[in-house]
Amino acid sequence: MRPAWPSLPFEAWKDAYATLHLWLQIAGKIRLAQCPWVNHQWHVTLQVTARGLTTRPIPHGRRVFQLDFDFIDHRLLLHASDGRSASLPLEPQSVAAFYRKLMALLADLDLPVRIRKTPNELEQAIPFDQDEVHRGELGKHLVEPGLRRTAQLMHQRPAVARGDQHLGRAGMAVLPAVLPWHVDVEGVVGVLDGGHPQAVLRQQR
Repeated sequence: MRPAWPSLPFEAWKDAYATLHLWLQIAGKIRLAQCPWVNHQWHVTLQVTARGLTTRPIPHGRRVFQLDFDFIDHRLLLHASDGRSASLPLEPQSVAAFYRKLMALLADLDLPVRIRKTPNELEQAIPFDQDEVHRGELGKHLVEPGLRRTAQLMHQRPAVARGDQHLGRAGMAVLPAVLPWHVDVEGVVGVLDGGHPQAVLRQQR
């Protein structure tokens, strides 16, 4: 039986999607700035979790931290290896406001990070700290019910739900479900086929 895919019409929430995409770029660039380079840029992707997306552990001096997008409770969680933590609500706000709040949160936990503020792979790339344009009708189309439905879509991908089991039996190397935040696509899952990573992508447009 094929899984029932939750409805998430792109036209109805494209502005909110654009805002969420930029939020994810900020988190991805934080990981990019702090992590050593890995082949095929696998070190900068966000990974799918049971509740949304995570940066995975990010080194910062003698500590590590990670950012978790919780699409169920609508929060961005920041956890550090010294036990300190903080969070931000994923609520209606511009990209600039989200950027300022996240950078302040990192600084409050003595985890300052400097990133390149220009978004990747966008024709009209407004620096994050200046972007008051992308607000995306967040209260209507993103927070409820967009975030929950986004999480459901990621979890219902066959490779997320069953790929590890079937590919493992076939003796193939399997990568976790990941999202390449720097391009305008929905979540992906990579597998190694003959030593070359491949991505399963679905264009949003």
